[in-house]
Amino acid sequence: MNSTITRRPVQVPLGNLVKFTSTLLSCSNGDKVSNLLLAPKYLNIHSVQIDGFVDPLIRSMEEAVVPEIHSLGSELLVSLVERYSCLQSQSKSLT
Repeated sequence: MNSTITRRPVQVPLGNLVKFTSTLLSCSNGDKVSNLLLAPKYLNIHSVQIDGFVDPLIRSMEEAVVPEIHSLGSELLVSLVERYSCLQSQSKSLT
C-alpha cells in the first residue's frame, strides 16, 4: 500500500502566538507563574489562594521555572521570526 503525503496550508494565529510569546518573555520572579500561564481564563480554574500566605514550596518551584520559561519563549520567538521571514520573502517573490 503506497501512501503519499499531501501538504495543505494551515492558518496560524500569529497574533495569539506573539501574545503568548510576550507573556512568556515578560514572566519574572515577582509574578506567580501559575496565574500567568497554567490556567487559561476560559477554563475557570483557579488555585486556592489565602491572602497573606505563601507556600514556600510552591513559591520556590515558581521561581525555579522562570529561566526555563524565558528559554522556551526565546526559542518560540526565534522560530516565529524565522518562519515569518521565510513567508515574507516567498510572498515578495510571487509579486
